[in-house]
Amino acid sequence: MNEGIKQSKNSVESDSMVQWFNSSIKTYIVIFYFISTTFLLSQDRPPYEIPTPSPCNYFQEELGFCINVNWSTERKFKKIIIDQCAYWIIYHDRICVSQQPGYENLYQINVVGIVEKGTNCENLSNTQVLLKFYNIIYNEIFLEQPDWYPWHNGALGEERITVPTFTSAGCYQSDSLNNIVLNSFFEPQPCDDNQYCCERFLWFSKINNTLRIDSTNQQNELQEYVLSKIGDTTKVYCETPCISECVKPLRTYNISSCYNDTCSVVDSTLWVIKKSSIPLIQCPGCSVIINYKARRSNYCPAMGDSTYNDIVVDNFELDCPFSADSIENFVDSLCMSSYPLNEIYFLTLDYLIKNGFVTYPENGKTSSYYRIYKSSCIADFFSEGFEGWPSRRVFTECGVENCCFMKIKMMTDYSGNRTYEIISSGSTSFQCLAPYGCYFHCVPINN
Repeated sequence: MNEGIKQSKNSVESDSMVQWFNSSIKTYIVIFYFISTTFLLSQDRPPYEIPTPSPCNYFQEELGFCINVNWSTERKFKKIIIDQCAYWIIYHDRICVSQQPGYENLYQINVVGIVEKGTNCENLSNTQVLLKFYNIIYNEIFLEQPDWYPWHNGALGEERITVPTFTSAGCYQSDSLNNIVLNSFFEPQPCDDNQYCCERFLWFSKINNTLRIDSTNQQNELQEYVLSKIGDTTKVYCETPCISECVKPLRTYNISSCYNDTCSVVDSTLWVIKKSSIPLIQCPGCSVIINYKARRSNYCPAMGDSTYNDIVVDNFELDCPFSADSIENFVDSLCMSSYPLNEIYFLTLDYLIKNGFVTYPENGKTSSYYRIYKSSCIADFFSEGFEGWPSRRVFTECGVENCCFMKIKMMTDYSGNRTYEIISSGSTSFQCLAPYGCYFHCVPINN
């Protein structure tokens, strides 16, 4: 560790954090030998602190469904496990009473977010994740409320019946070939700032008293609609040259279990989901894309009546240029594979400390209330290519979480330039108890 990084021995909070980390070392060693995938996934917490869009306003006036029936005020959370991934589905629901006989008590769901935790969880599409969720949640309702539509009075059989469901949606820019345009973060480029939602029908049937749910053909435009959420209750579509994307709820990583919040969830503020891009001067056209979350915590007595700026790091990846005729998974830039992980990591942390927090000291001021939480073990691998795009070099937490904590003093000079000093830091271990391909990194060397 270089001379620019100083350790604060007099900080009461630092001492408590060191005790926490020391006690955690023994726990993590024991867990390492007995851990299972299911146990790991059970440790993530519901994403109470991650904000999500509002539910849809739309109702089916032509059928008399849900007129003046609001969605549940409080968000609901349901965790599903697929392979090595845990997905928290965030949703609102309501019970709609139709004016048509036989359609009473229709249960509707409006999904507004998918928050994931695990290995390669992003490889599963929203449709795949939600279909698993729908089968679980509707089967629970089917057993709890046997008189509800569409299975009421034994009416549902092998013949399939459509039932509407809702998710957040998007209206995106398209090119001359009617393909959605991606921005510099490889994400769809929105056409406007409006929030949209999607009505999409599911097929319900019952075989041997078991409820079966199937998604409809996504290409069947008659079975899905994009609806505006800005007070509209009628069906609306994206206007040319924009194109709609139906199933697009908020999707992000869960808050890392490394984040050691001693204040209650009720007292906590919401995280801001952030993404930044840092150019690599040594590799023209290359940049590091960082996914992280930041917040300014509320007044917290447990933290010495202080208000902290916090960051948790989700992952970061290297994005380099590629040729138009490159095949899937082909890496064009030598920088993609040869650029040292150490330099990428230190550049990323340095950028986050200087630019990622929600607020900074005013010019000529200094503050010590800045913290970063992340995994100490980083996996370095190449992602699978998708939709004609080549693979990218991805860096994310791996194996059993080995946590890294940094407390930082920020200084802003009278010209607005920011410098910092890491005044305390720690990790649960100084090695990675993880498979080959995982590397230990905690505190940046240079600042």
